[in-house]
Amino acid sequence: MKTIVLYLFFLSSIFTFSQQAYFVSLSGNDVSGNGTLGNPYATISKAATIANNFIQSNPSTSVFIFIRNGIYRNPTFTTFSALTSADYNPENIGDVVWKDVGNNGSVARLNNINGNTSAWITIQPYNNEEVIFECDGDIALNIRNCSFIRIQDIEIVGVSEKIPLQLAWMYWGTYRYDSGGNWIYGDRKQEICTAYSLGSCSDIPPNVLTSHITYSGLPDISGLNVQRPNLFDSKGILVNLSNNIEILNCEVHHFPGGGIRVTASDYVTLIKNQVHHNSSRASVGTHGFVIEGLTANSGINNNVQKILIKGNLVYSNYNELYSWVQSKTICTTGIDEGKGIALLRSGTTYNGFNGIIRVENNICYDNGKSGIHSNDVDNAEIFNNTVAYNSHTDVYNYELSGWILNQ
Repeated sequence: MKTIVLYLFFLSSIFTFSQQAYFVSLSGNDVSGNGTLGNPYATISKAATIANNFIQSNPSTSVFIFIRNGIYRNPTFTTFSALTSADYNPENIGDVVWKDVGNNGSVARLNNINGNTSAWITIQPYNNEEVIFECDGDIALNIRNCSFIRIQDIEIVGVSEKIPLQLAWMYWGTYRYDSGGNWIYGDRKQEICTAYSLGSCSDIPPNVLTSHITYSGLPDISGLNVQRPNLFDSKGILVNLSNNIEILNCEVHHFPGGGIRVTASDYVTLIKNQVHHNSSRASVGTHGFVIEGLTANSGINNNVQKILIKGNLVYSNYNELYSWVQSKTICTTGIDEGKGIALLRSGTTYNGFNGIIRVENNICYDNGKSGIHSNDVDNAEIFNNTVAYNSHTDVYNYELSGWILNQ
């Protein structure tokens, strides 16, 4: 018994003297707050910046950022209630569909926030309180140029349930680009109609477009800085240009775009997350998980495990709109995206990435196409996953199309 008491005392001493804590609350203040429980900060981004600075001076002390209960939203959040087709206005320059990007388009944007092997930065709810990130901007949790960051036990939710499918179809081909300080608007649907002399172009797809047809010879807009109405492509989590990132036990759901995306990064761990009901309102091919274009961001490009996707529950991530790509002058009117876990364009033969991607013990069901998908990827280890009852799109797509056609 004495041994146990001494051991517990030792653990308590470590917890007390080897970590720093900062607090965030909806009632906090980034200017007058000092990050204590009684005087917290208002934003995760502020607390993360303070944590980063602290670790530079205290490189062996881990930092915990504790978030108090509540719903945290991007600063330009407007989608408090369901939208309708009456909200359609492709040249609306306000916050209805053309949401701000960067800091204003995220609930938390972490940029150049770095711990180290001895001092991680952990972001989690305080004392098991309920913390929700709700976002209608471009990315709810945007992690860029970061390292040794752990995110856990947070619910991250999008607004796809507030976007009628009909409204998403109405905006399907809409884009804009800046020309000398003025927005120029375009519409891929109208461009298809012009190229093919189609009638009824005031109707929404798929009314006016024949399904499973490749339309070619469209205007080349690849050289323009094209922006789509990003309300319809809002994402849950993006890990970009980062290394040693952990996303643990989070729920990421109902984003119009993808759930969790990892790109140009390495040493990323995704464990026991629930990722569901994402990607249904985007006009680009999106998925539940996207692991794409990996690089040796850590500076280490050995043939060792760099990505771990383990024990996640991944379901009902499917597309309901045709996808189109602004870098192409063709458009195929079919729904062929919406996977559960998608591993894309990473490997020694594709971009020189030499790490191993391991996918194990995940449950993937009711996703649009495949539960787990690999394309242009080397060194993928896929073990002991349960993948069943996918191909949601193949089963339900005709019913969805029929519903739209009858509106």
